[in-house]
Order: sequence, then structure tokens, then C-alpha cells
Amino acid sequence: MILTLASLCSLVLAQPALRAPVGLSARYRVDAAITVASAGGSARTLTQNAVVSLVESKPDDDGTSTLTGAFESLTAELAEGASQPIAFRFAPADPAPADESDFARDLRAAAAAGFSLIRFGGQLLPPPAQALSLRPRMPAPPEPARHLGPLAPSALPATFAPVVGLDPAARPRRVGESWTIERSLTNGITLRLTPAVESIEGQRVAVRGPVEITSRPPEPGSAEPAILVTLRAGEFRAVWVGDRLESSDLRYDATWTARAATDPPVERSTTTSTRITLTLVRDP
Repeated sequence: MILTLASLCSLVLAQPALRAPVGLSARYRVDAAITVASAGGSARTLTQNAVVSLVESKPDDDGTSTLTGAFESLTAELAEGASQPIAFRFAPADPAPADESDFARDLRAAAAAGFSLIRFGGQLLPPPAQALSLRPRMPAPPEPARHLGPLAPSALPATFAPVVGLDPAARPRRVGESWTIERSLTNGITLRLTPAVESIEGQRVAVRGPVEITSRPPEPGSAEPAILVTLRAGEFRAVWVGDRLESSDLRYDATWTARAATDPPVERSTTTSTRITLTLVRDP
């Protein structure tokens, strides 16, 4: 079969651009599991399962829009060593028990409040007031951040980034073609994904690629600790159908070493195993 130039152009244009149009309205299931273990300490595992409703506003004059998330449900469990796991369940209509744990209280407050993120082009950013507070800090985050994991305010832009797009350039890609996505985490850490198109079947595009984690060295003379990251394994997979994300799966294992600027230097190392999946919830 001979393809004309016009038919080739129409074939390329028919391929999804891997970016959701502004005005997104969708529901996603979030499943996360994070295990953290420090040298000589017990392992701590946080698991979360949530259904989140996402609604995006019309863009402002500067091209930014607001993506609002509301939790329809959230269950979580925190297990540490041989201790009895702490479980939590949230539904909007459920009253809060008077004697619930700090773990449950932090999760309930976050789930009840929901969240808002700023979308600019193919990126998700924290609201301006929150962005000012996301400065590098000591590697032991406050207790609420450990309880919230990928649903913590500082982590939300990276967690939901695949929903608005998989390709910053937003252009059709060929099978085998790869590109780079960078997501900023806390402590000057950058998560770098290099997905490549694995297959294209009509409006369904599957991508897959490795994960890298890099750390920014502290400023000269800074008292902030240097964060060194050693990635043991990492992979990102996603499926895009039409104009939206169908599913994504991010997983990586890493060792994090914080080296304090003291004399002599003090080091603290932790190993983490992270998996975060997003799945589109289709209405019946």
C-alpha cells in the first residue's frame, strides 16, 4: 500500500499529543506504597488508596489555570517494625472519632481540605503562597509529611503531574522516540524520567522508560545538609488514550544520605522503596 503525503500527515496528526486539554474534569484512583528504612532502625511502610476528583478552571489571562482536587475516599495504613499497624479510612460524610491517632488526624485534615495546584503549560506547580515555603530543609520532614507521603502538599505536583501530560513538548511521537521529564521534589531533589513510546494503537499510546534522581549541592557556606542519592532501580510506565491519562506507574528504590555541614561531618542514610500508580476511574 502506498501512503501519500496527505495520508501520512493525517496519520501523524491523529496521534495523541500526550497533554490533556485545559478544562480537565476526571476522577483518578491513587495507589501508593512507600517503605523507608534507616541504618539500624526498623522499616516504616505507608500505603495509601484514594479516589480523587479533579476539576480544572478556565485559564487566566496569563495562561495559568487551577486544578482542584477533592477526595472522594482515602484509606491508609502505617506499619513500623513489629508494632501493630495504624489504619485510617476517610469518606466525606464520616465523623472524626474523638480519640484518633496523629496519623489519622493528619490524613483526615488533608483529605477534608482537598488541594489546589497551578497549571502552566504542561507543568503542575504549587500555589504561590505554598511555593514560598518549599525551601530545602533537613531530611527528616515534619510528622504530617511522613504521614501524607505522596499526598503531602510538597509532593502533590509531582504525584499528579502525569494527569496533565506526559510530554512537555506536546507533540506527536514515533514508536521508539524518547524525551525527558523533570519533576522537582523537596530538598533540592529532581526526579528525571526518560519515557519512550513503546506502542501506538489508534488513540492509545504506551510509554515506558528509566528513572533518575539527582540532588542539588548546597550553596557555598550554607548550613543545609548535602543530600546524596543513589538509585538502585527505577522505571516509569504510562498509557495515554485520546486526550487523557489512562494509567501511570512510577517505582524506584533509592538510598538517601544526608551529610550535615559539621566538623566532623555527620551522615544519616535511609533506603526507600516507592511505588505510585494513577488509574482513570471511568463512570459506569
